[in-house]
Parts: sequence; structure tokens; C-alpha cells
Amino acid sequence: MTINKVEKAQHELTELIDKQRIAIIKQFESITREIRYRREEENFVDNDIDELKQKLEQFTQKDTTKTIIVTNNQID
Repeated sequence: MTINKVEKAQHELTELIDKQRIAIIKQFESITREIRYRREEENFVDNDIDELKQKLEQFTQKDTTKTIIVTNNQID
């Protein structure tokens, strides 16, 4: 019975990680598209660069603060 709970927890954690990975990829794709568009149009101004930097900083700051907290080393 305990092995089934461990396997279930492992499966749920894997799903959670996959969802987070997909969300990160989508965010990077959005920023990448914007950079490519502006580069192709040669339409970069200082404000655009500052805005893109800020988006990247917010993105990286948000993801580095995410943690998985284990409150108990036992699985019921």
C-alpha cells in the first residue's frame, strides 16, 4: 500500500513539473517572438529594450522564488 502512495506522489510531482515547464516555455516563446519581431522591423528604441529587460527580470525572479516545500518526510 505504501508503494502505491509513493508512486502516486511521484506521478503527481512529475505532472506538476511538466505543467510548470510548459508554462515557462510559453513565457519564453512570447518574449522571443517579441524580440524577433522588433529585430526584423529594426524597431528597437531604448524604452523597448528596458521593457524587455524588465520582463525577463520579472520572469526569472518569479521562477527563482518558487519552491516545493516538504513538511513531512513520511508518506501516509
